[in-house]
Amino acid sequence: GFEWAVSNDVKEVYFLDPSFNARPDLPALLKKLAHINKGHKLTLISEIRADAVDDGLAALLADAGFKWFEIGLQSTNKNVLQIMNRKTDLNRFLKGIEALKKRGITTEIDLILGLPGDDPEGFKNTLKFITDNNLGDDIQLFPLSILPGTVFRRDAERLGIIFDKNPPYTVLSTGRFTEDEM
Repeated sequence: GFEWAVSNDVKEVYFLDPSFNARPDLPALLKKLAHINKGHKLTLISEIRADAVDDGLAALLADAGFKWFEIGLQSTNKNVLQIMNRKTDLNRFLKGIEALKKRGITTEIDLILGLPGDDPEGFKNTLKFITDNNLGDDIQLFPLSILPGTVFRRDAERLGIIFDKNPPYTVLSTGRFTEDEM
């Protein structure tokens, strides 16, 4: 399929994988993509965890033709990250972003408003982290959706989350964010 895209003048391929760099075969895959995508006829795009990117991986990604990554920071609030069971090393996150940018790869940072455990002050601190580290070039802000079948849906009442019962199930308020603050 990838060879077909190169030979048929496809301009862009989006790898729809929220943790593209978690693949155990990633280095081999990137070397294969670089071989097929010589001259970078295809622009490659995906989502990635920046805290797992080092200079070597950034070089492989650039060689394969990646030009843009959506990066889910979501929050810098330690309480939120603990509730989400998400381990984010902010120093490694910044180093990963720097390694990608050094190779001309655009980074788009995703943030989520209304996460359990967050409050207006914590969210402001996340925004301050973004601006203090010059990451504000391209940001996407999403309200949290409490999707059926998720832990947040199951624990919504305990977490103090009030959400729209209709799709996309957007958080309206939490125990720490009023509807007006949201």
